[in-house]
Amino acid sequence: MLACISQIPYTLALGQWELNVIFTLLLGLLALYSIDHIQDEKTKWFFTLGIFIAAVAIPMDYGLYGILLILLFHSFDEGKLILRHFFLNLLFLFAYGVDFGIQLFSILGSILIVLFPSYQPLTKYRWLYRSFYPAHLTILFFVLFIWGLRQ
Repeated sequence: MLACISQIPYTLALGQWELNVIFTLLLGLLALYSIDHIQDEKTKWFFTLGIFIAAVAIPMDYGLYGILLILLFHSFDEGKLILRHFFLNLLFLFAYGVDFGIQLFSILGSILIVLFPSYQPLTKYRWLYRSFYPAHLTILFFVLFIWGLRQ
């Protein structure tokens, strides 16, 4: 539901005709479900392959990179996570060139997660952090609209 609610502000603010990152997170959740809960190996790999194909075929924010990063977080402990994230970034840098370069900074987020693993969001204010993504995109759109950068 959050992905659908966020799509209109995402499209208006960024001018992107692709699905927002919440859809990537949803595909990542489906991949985790497949890996952890589907017992039949053939069905598990078929379902997971379908998720990878969807991440490549459907234009979405982060796409296959996002799915692979989610699986890295799921599969590796803190010691190996940083190194694997670094190699994933290098792989995508070589595949997509300098346009992907800014994503190399994503390793900083992984470092913070490894350094502070016990962070728990405030469940009392769940509505607040769930509404942040569409709200900040809406604000961004209005700021860009007022400045004449969006129509």
